[in-house]
Amino acid sequence: MEMASAPMQDAPILRYYAGSDEAFDELCSAWRRRLVGFLTALGASWHDAEDLAHQTLYLVARTRVRTGRYDPGMGTFDAWILKIARNVWTDHLRQIGRHPERETAQDADIGDGALLATHAEPARQETATMLHELLMQLPPEQREALILHDFEGLSYREAGETLGVPQGTVASRRELGLTKLRAHWSAGHVREGVAT
Repeated sequence: MEMASAPMQDAPILRYYAGSDEAFDELCSAWRRRLVGFLTALGASWHDAEDLAHQTLYLVARTRVRTGRYDPGMGTFDAWILKIARNVWTDHLRQIGRHPERETAQDADIGDGALLATHAEPARQETATMLHELLMQLPPEQREALILHDFEGLSYREAGETLGVPQGTVASRRELGLTKLRAHWSAGHVREGVAT
């Protein structure tokens, strides 16, 4: 595939594969903070999210010489890198003896509210922290669908590719999670266990 026809978000990784280390620096600059936000939204503490984002970028770097390269014909770069980050998060949970499919607010470090609260004014930081706590109380499959579609901007198809499920499953999980999130947001129920 020629660079001119590659979507803009694909260009750095394709230039990196062609031998440009500067392109990988560009990719890291563009994605490090976004990966940290994504990983904290999944339930990682800020510190763990930083480490896991670095692991994700390391795995991306290794694809230049190993299998698993990004292929524009297989989907978007965003979906590809977020799938790697999600897999890194799942592996991390397993290593520390937690189960990704049951990860809830009781297990996660929700105190830092890092999802949206970075350097925000106090009122926005409080709102971001409350939203983060409510997201963490959703069942993991609903939380992931919401985060990928609504926060990361992936289509249902891309989110389905990232999660390894059909796009209709992503849509229904997202809708269930959004319904719970709206109900508990309006009722102000934080830390009372939304995951029912």
